Amino acid sequence: MEVRSPPVADAAPAALPCGMPHRPNMLIRRAHPDDAATLRDVLHDTYERVWLPRVTLEAAQAFRDQDPPAAYVAGRWAKFWVAELDGRVVGFADWEADFVKALHVCASHARVGVGSRLMDKVEAEIASAGFTELA
Repeated sequence: MEVRSPPVADAAPAALPCGMPHRPNMLIRRAHPDDAATLRDVLHDTYERVWLPRVTLEAAQAFRDQDPPAAYVAGRWAKFWVAELDGRVVGFADWEADFVKALHVCASHARVGVGSRLMDKVEAEIASAGFTELA
């Protein structure tokens, strides 16, 4: 099932720091097989932005050599919910049982509601699966 956010009346697109406009029509949908390369790119973007500055050179080299995003996407892509803006995947979320395994958003689309929309979708899916109590 694909979910679109309703258009916001009289709202002009806001410019993002990278110059890309924020559009209120965000598509939240299941990942498709042809999203795999973009999903890996999203994971690499998150790693470079969040983890790379905090890890040792050896850990960074091991990450490059082992490429865990490729294995993760290959093994779980069909379970991902993705956020799409203007035909481009800009984030995704993954969950299992009552646990959110991953939520990643491209740096170019941070702080515009992508993560919130993905989290809303995942929380609704978790509740639909019967997990209604917090541990």
